[in-house]
Amino acid sequence: MEGTIKYVNPEQKYGYIKAEGEHDISFKMKEGMEYPLNAHVTFDLIVLENSRRYADNIVLQEHGPRKHGKLKISNPYAPSKIENQIAENKESCAIISALISKSRGTKETVFPFNDYAYLPTYYQHRPENQWLIGKPSGYWINGNSLLYLKIKKQIRYQGTTQGNGIMVPKYGCDSLLLGKHVYKNICAFTKNAGIRPEFYHIAYLDGENSVAIISLAQLNTLLEKGYNGIAIGEYPGKRPDLPNRYMIPVTCFKEYR
Repeated sequence: MEGTIKYVNPEQKYGYIKAEGEHDISFKMKEGMEYPLNAHVTFDLIVLENSRRYADNIVLQEHGPRKHGKLKISNPYAPSKIENQIAENKESCAIISALISKSRGTKETVFPFNDYAYLPTYYQHRPENQWLIGKPSGYWINGNSLLYLKIKKQIRYQGTTQGNGIMVPKYGCDSLLLGKHVYKNICAFTKNAGIRPEFYHIAYLDGENSVAIISLAQLNTLLEKGYNGIAIGEYPGKRPDLPNRYMIPVTCFKEYR
């Protein structure tokens, strides 16, 4: 794909590229490479599962944009990538199944939601389909209830145990981080799919060690009323162009080991 460098931030090592028909596309600055403003570049457009877009393999061009020829666009939904996602999701579901079974002493199975979870990926980048990003990773028949699970890697933040009196609240325990955009997408999905919040859960997987699970209904209550009278805090996003992340107290989760 082709575009021009619109903005660079050397201190935080990121910038934006302006490309025809696209919103500004972010990129990470690499050591030893120059990024002159308004320079013409070619790059691969990468679209993540959460619909975030960024530029990779940036190459400076001596001449202006080409008027002929096909643009080279990296396909984020190539069959091999979809297959890898399905394999990873299947493995995560198997690990969670084993952890819950071990903790309960009963045979429990979390089924991967591969067909529903990945086929819409081809279309979710369209504005009218953004709600599909909140799709579940699997489902679990818990007694008489069918629970939908969104599986995420566990990112534990210890700062909320003591707090700092300014930006970080004092919960008296660690917290798990959830991107505000992820929460928004999950809410949109449950609304459009007609799923009640108590039946949609977020599962934080810590390798093969443990899984911490919370329902969307519990999460909604926490964000509305706070934790023990303390408003839920926000941690900066992974990148400058990503929203903040909610700090969710670990004591609000059901943990299986």
